Amino acid sequence: MSEERVNVYLDCNRCDRDFIRQEIDYVNYVRDRQDADIHLFITTQNTGSGGTEYELNFIASGRYADTGTILTYSSSGTDSDDQRREGLKRTIEIGLMPALSLTPLGSSIRLSVERPETQVVQAPLVDPWRNWVFRIGTDAEVQGESSQRSLELGGNFSATKTTDEWKVRLSFNGDYERREYDISDETRVYTSEEGAISGMVANSLGDHWSIGAFGEANTSSFENTNFSMEYSPAIEYNLYPYSESSRREFRFTYHLNIRYFEYADTTIFNKTQETRLHQSLGASYEIQQPWGSANFSVTGSHYLHDTSKYRVDVFARFEIQIVRGLSFDVFGRVSRRQDQLYISKEELDEGDIYLGFTDLATEWDYSVRTGISYRFGSIFNNVVNSRFGNGGGRGF
Repeated sequence: MSEERVNVYLDCNRCDRDFIRQEIDYVNYVRDRQDADIHLFITTQNTGSGGTEYELNFIASGRYADTGTILTYSSSGTDSDDQRREGLKRTIEIGLMPALSLTPLGSSIRLSVERPETQVVQAPLVDPWRNWVFRIGTDAEVQGESSQRSLELGGNFSATKTTDEWKVRLSFNGDYERREYDISDETRVYTSEEGAISGMVANSLGDHWSIGAFGEANTSSFENTNFSMEYSPAIEYNLYPYSESSRREFRFTYHLNIRYFEYADTTIFNKTQETRLHQSLGASYEIQQPWGSANFSVTGSHYLHDTSKYRVDVFARFEIQIVRGLSFDVFGRVSRRQDQLYISKEELDEGDIYLGFTDLATEWDYSVRTGISYRFGSIFNNVVNSRFGNGGGRGF
């Protein structure tokens, strides 16, 4: 009977929930954590091999209060989705065993351990890739009507290497967009090109400190730049140990930048090229807890040749479960901008403005998004029914 089962609240944003509920069908899954005997709170972070590390926190209450535990499971970057979810399922089953042993189901539990026939000494791991992970991608889109046509092309490449001491990342991305409009007897053509090559090297100085160096070269018609490059040494301090990064972080980061610009058009400051020193200081706080998650950051930066050319960015995101069934989320960002050295003094084409192909001078910008939801009804959530997908009708 359901009352003899353990009530579990599955709290995970990157899990195959249907698979878990179908495969582990001997517990009750409830919609709200207040109804749970076990609040299974799962957080994730990417690993250097391109895989995912899952931290499973079994938060127990009531008669199961002594059965809580914390487990970890790591998937490889080469694992398929099925292998990843099978590994996570096995870890969940191990974590549920102490609680299940207190139910009538406990007498049905059988433990099976696979072991090699002969004890052998495992050879040291040999990695022919030396911890490097590579990704490459491309995309293309063509659209058209009788009076307009568009072409979009994009490509990207990245190479990363992550160890306990070092983090190295190299990346490239490029985008090209062309739009044609037939207006009266004239065909108007608008194009946009963006491309960037970037890299970073970071070294751990213990549980709280890191140093790094960043570099970037790019071209951007949106920012009136034929070519620009930047080099930036940096230092970071994390108030919490990096080992706790899947649950909480409070990081302070300082960058000193050397920037070179070569502009497509003469700027409003009568420059066609320039080299400038720039610095930035930022603080970022992130937390994931059973009640929800929060992320807050503030970054200030300015050019050293003219401190009136500055920028301040403030970002915040909250997702909070207020009471049973009622959740609230809000995202906000606001920027105070006085550092647009690249703005062209030439008259801008209205088409480029309307299509978003060129940046405009502005003193500030902002965006806010908020939402609230309420769920009610049965506390149980055991049934999995995938007919017609998640939308429910006519392909929507």
